[in-house]
Amino acid sequence: MTPFYFLPSWLLAATLLLQRSTPAFSKCGTKDPSPFEQRLDQIRIKHLKNSPQGRRLIADSCEDLCVQCVEVDVYFHLSALPVPTDDGSEQFIFPHPLESVARIYAFDTTVTVDDFASLQDIYNLIDTNMQVLNERYAESPFVFTWKNADPASASVSANPDMVDLVVDTLFDENGVVSELHTGDASVLNVYLTHSQCLPTEEADPDTGEEALDCSIVGVAVFPSYQQANRRADGVYVNYSTLSGGG
Repeated sequence: MTPFYFLPSWLLAATLLLQRSTPAFSKCGTKDPSPFEQRLDQIRIKHLKNSPQGRRLIADSCEDLCVQCVEVDVYFHLSALPVPTDDGSEQFIFPHPLESVARIYAFDTTVTVDDFASLQDIYNLIDTNMQVLNERYAESPFVFTWKNADPASASVSANPDMVDLVVDTLFDENGVVSELHTGDASVLNVYLTHSQCLPTEEADPDTGEEALDCSIVGVAVFPSYQQANRRADGVYVNYSTLSGGG
């Protein structure tokens, strides 16, 4: 193993940030609604059933519903790792693809910034997945429109807390999610991370701090959740879970 002090400065920074977790993705992190939230959903469903729109939905078959008549605006927010530069300028790398990230974990000193995806690479990946999404919903009332599809309007966070996202911090009103969130509950915000973690009841044997379970592939936070941070709704997924994102 190469000692820390022999690593290039940018690689050292990335290594220290990513050493917080070594994810092996396997499960969904979406929480079950509380009894109070379940009751609220029941009330909402009852009101919908009794409304003119609800009665029409119940009476009509899926074939009678309009096709792609409901446009859902989608905003993507990208997590990135800040890396130091000699001139002090801002630079970052996206924690993608997994092969390059694995080389950081292995202290591979031959890895370079060019081994990681560029912004255009990430945008190509998102574009492909948006096409797949709309193909799957082609016969439904919904069509999804990527609103910040111009790389010039990319929403990128170089906050390390966004790269290895601890799910509980989503509900922090002053957290990074609140800064990135766009629009109201009718807008779909998608956050791309390297890994997502849930606190466990066990202690980390090395640090003594609360251990994290970083095997989460994604989390959905619905607008109906009664969390303190009302700007946390959205979908949080790892880069690697997207089609072609390995």
